[in-house]
Order: sequence, then structure tokens, then C-alpha cells
Amino acid sequence: MSITTNKRMTHKAKDYAYFWNEDGEARQNVEGSVQIFDSDGDVIDSFGSGGGAGGGGNNTWSNAQGDFTASVTASTKNITITGLPFTLEAKHVVLGSVKKVDSSGNVTNLDLGNVTVSAGVITLGDIDDDFVATDSVVVTLFGPDKAYDGSLDQQLVNVQNPVYAHYTSPEHLIDEEDQADSTVNRYVVPFEGYSYASFHIKTFADTADDSIDVDLYYTNNEDASDASDTDWISASADVLGGTITTSNTTDENMYIVDTPTPILKWMVKVSYTYGGGSSANNSCDVYVKKSS
Repeated sequence: MSITTNKRMTHKAKDYAYFWNEDGEARQNVEGSVQIFDSDGDVIDSFGSGGGAGGGGNNTWSNAQGDFTASVTASTKNITITGLPFTLEAKHVVLGSVKKVDSSGNVTNLDLGNVTVSAGVITLGDIDDDFVATDSVVVTLFGPDKAYDGSLDQQLVNVQNPVYAHYTSPEHLIDEEDQADSTVNRYVVPFEGYSYASFHIKTFADTADDSIDVDLYYTNNEDASDASDTDWISASADVLGGTITTSNTTDENMYIVDTPTPILKWMVKVSYTYGGGSSANNSCDVYVKKSS
């Protein structure tokens, strides 16, 4: 083992590091920066060429983790970094590590004693040999915290299903016309995960003999179906202001559910009455939109 220091020895040993012999006697003390070399003469550095940095922290970036790509340029000492979301500088490299893997699988910790960076290209001035085309590198950098916004001074959170995106496009739920006398049609609107709704209802009855009634129901009972009104609770009074009845006219209105209503499902019921003439002349259109 070799030791170098940039400070001279003095008698004030209490502030310095000791090195001991096999008999436990203090033989030397040094002050200042210390470098330790391995048997091959390479500097042992916990951050760089002798140690190698590990990954996993929010401020640790590595091509091994898929954070960016790192490609060597043959016959140079250059490594091109692409895909980083920040501007690469030498300070991001010197606290990390660069490992070279040659075509035979031999791994070398590259010397970071001289590092320059320009436009995403790292140049390692102190490595012994230029890269060859079959070399690959594993580069670990220390950079900005991946989950922190410095301008806002807060952690970044990615919501996979944000409330603002939780809505449906309008659905043309009912589109029917010329329904016979005593016809009753029911339409179920699933509502799990939603809180608000709007019902755009348009009805038309050609004569006084034509009549259409529209009612609204809701339920939390999974067994409720469109076969009957059983297990459904009337919501006509609360949402529609009562049953919508159309005769010899056209009615068109929007009905908004703007109070949070976390129910299982709605049901729209349309009842037709026709009392004269050779054929019914009526129609009903209902458009539904849901949101959180």
C-alpha cells in the first residue's frame, strides 16, 4: 500500500491519523488528503475508480437503471450520454463511477481523476487506453433529485388516475321513436366511481293522444335490474322536479346532479301512452355524462 499526502509531518500528532505496525506501535501520522493505491497502482476511491457507486437513490442516475443511454466512441476517451432530463456537468460525474466492460467480460473501474463534459460528452482524460468499438460502459451519476421540484420546493407526485381525467363523454343512452301504447322501457346507467351526472332529456309527442312519461331511479342494490322497478328508489322529485310528462309538444331540458352522489347505478324509465289514430308519433332521446 502506498500513501501520499499534501501536508508535511509535524509534532501535533493528536489531530492526525495514525498508522500502526504489527506490534501495535504508532509508526506514522499524517495530515491532509490521503490517497490509497491497490496492488496494481490504481487509486482506491469510494466514489470513483476503486470503489464504484451503487444505485437506487433519488439522486442516483445510471444507464444500468435505464435513466439514460451511454455510448463509447472508439479510438477516443469519450462517452456520449443521451436521454437525461438535466444538463450534464462534470460535477455529476466525479462523485459517481464509470465501469468498462470489454468484449471478454472483463470489468475495469475507470479513473475519474480528470473529467471534462461538453454537450453531453464525457471525456476521461486519465484513463490509460482509448475505447474500442466492442467496449461498453456502466455509468453512475449523481444529479438532481428525481422526485423533487426545486422551483416549487416540494416532492413530485404522479397520480395515475387524477380526478380531472375521471369523466365520460356524453352517452346517447336512449334513442327511440313511435313506441306503441303501454310500452315501458328501462335503461340502466352504471355509476360506480362517479359522483356527478347530467341528464339531457328530449321528448316529443305529436298529438294530445300521445303521451310520454320519464322517471329517474337510483340504487345500491346489485340485484336491481331493468326488468322492473323493484329494488330501485325514485329520484324523479330530487333530480327532475317530478315525472317529466310530454303531450302534444316537445320538451327538452338538462338536469344536473351537482351534489356528490356516490351510488351504484341510475335507471331511466320511459312510459308511452297512445290513445287514438292509426299509429303513434313520439320520440325520446336521453344523453348522459358522468364525472368524479
